[in-house]
Amino acid sequence: MDELGTLRARRDKQARAVARLEREVTALRDRGKARPSLEALEGVLSRHRETLRRLSAELDAADPKPLPCPHTTAVRVELSTGELAAWLCPDCDQQLPPEWSLPREEREEEPQLPADFWETLAGQQIRNQDRSRRGLLAAIALLNQRKAEILMRYDHGPGLHRQIRAIDAEIARRVAQLPEADRGYLRAPPEPQ
Repeated sequence: MDELGTLRARRDKQARAVARLEREVTALRDRGKARPSLEALEGVLSRHRETLRRLSAELDAADPKPLPCPHTTAVRVELSTGELAAWLCPDCDQQLPPEWSLPREEREEEPQLPADFWETLAGQQIRNQDRSRRGLLAAIALLNQRKAEILMRYDHGPGLHRQIRAIDAEIARRVAQLPEADRGYLRAPPEPQ
């Protein structure tokens, strides 16, 4: 048994002793026994309680608590109008209010697909895919298809660059949700610049 386990065992044993002494003190009070024996037993109970408090404090100090989630991977949740509805942290599965945002130095301005994209047929098909492996792969395929359609239709320019960056960022989000084995087979899109 490790040191932490030994400390827990001592605290549990002490807690049982305190509970037993509390029952004895209560029984003596209820029966109206002689005052000297009640006072002596209350003194013993007091010492045991102090030992239990000390053991609990030592255990709390020795048992490392997990750090709270910093929500550094929180993603925006937007309404179909493009308005920010909330933030969702996939690490701790906690929903954060819309006014929450990452600290400025940690915030990564990731390109977002425009809200009207999700109203298109391709956007609806992508949105309707579930988070299963098959659904993620289908969404990635649809996003790559949309990217190819955009490249065939438009001339190079800032609008094209912004749309491609947004699609690449969406593909990267979906690829990150895939199992590790599948990620090796998919070429990640270039990092947005």
